[in-house]
Amino acid sequence: MKKVFLLIWKAVIWIVWDFSGVRYIWTKIKPPFNKDEKLSTYRRPATFFLWLVGIYVALFGIASNRYENRADKIENRMNAIYAQIPKDMKVAFSRIDDVQNMLCPYKPNIFQPVSIIKSFKFVVTSDEYQKLIEEKKSSKIATWFFKHFYLVDIKYDDGIEQLKQLVEDWAQRTKLIKGKKVGELDGFDLKGVHLEKAELSKANLEDANLRGANLKNADLGKANLENALFYGASLKNAKNLTAKQLSRVFSLWRVKNLNPRLAKKVKKINPKLFKPNYEVYECNDKEKGLLWREYLKKQKK
Repeated sequence: MKKVFLLIWKAVIWIVWDFSGVRYIWTKIKPPFNKDEKLSTYRRPATFFLWLVGIYVALFGIASNRYENRADKIENRMNAIYAQIPKDMKVAFSRIDDVQNMLCPYKPNIFQPVSIIKSFKFVVTSDEYQKLIEEKKSSKIATWFFKHFYLVDIKYDDGIEQLKQLVEDWAQRTKLIKGKKVGELDGFDLKGVHLEKAELSKANLEDANLRGANLKNADLGKANLENALFYGASLKNAKNLTAKQLSRVFSLWRVKNLNPRLAKKVKKINPKLFKPNYEVYECNDKEKGLLWREYLKKQKK
């Protein structure tokens, strides 16, 4: 019995040694004697390090090419937004969140080996990831695979930043309509747009749809937020916001990370803002409130 076990063990070792590539790698570390050489004591120098560097550079090239291909597609979509602005700004800006939220491989850096490994991982949205985990939660192997070979919500950061700056630039501009100064983004759809650290001080965002927008660390000092829809928006560490500003918005239902002290002040001024949107029947300006009531009816359908 021991002999059979020993034979099986040797067979396994031989298969691993010969067919896995380990033997070839070992020859790079310790080259075998060359029979044609005159001196039997002479051994060729090891080339393992150069071979390893060559593989590393090749992997970086593949990862970089994969990343650049995806980035090019996203930038083409961005250029389409810029091209649409002279024709119809509202349509152009309504597409910003889709482009900002396009998934992208992790950006590889030749000086950071871990980044190259991450760049080859599968990228999915948080919803897709949760669905995968739920479907395979009974399988420990599948769960381990998802946790180690999947990345969640990796985006093209340069694209997010450029489009955020586009919003910043237009948010500062105004135009005259019948003698009244109106913000260029008045009534625009900015749903789900990434505006982290955006400079929006003194911006005119009246009637704007900021539904689900990420305004983390954004500067909103003296911004006109009258009748803006903030449903589900993230206001974590938003700068220079006042209770007076927020009391004039259309809705703060399900707003995220709003400063508790600021929320308390707003509730004293206009408690209805924190109620579900379908229960909001009036705001400071009833005529303007009608705009979002009609919008919410359409969303409900």
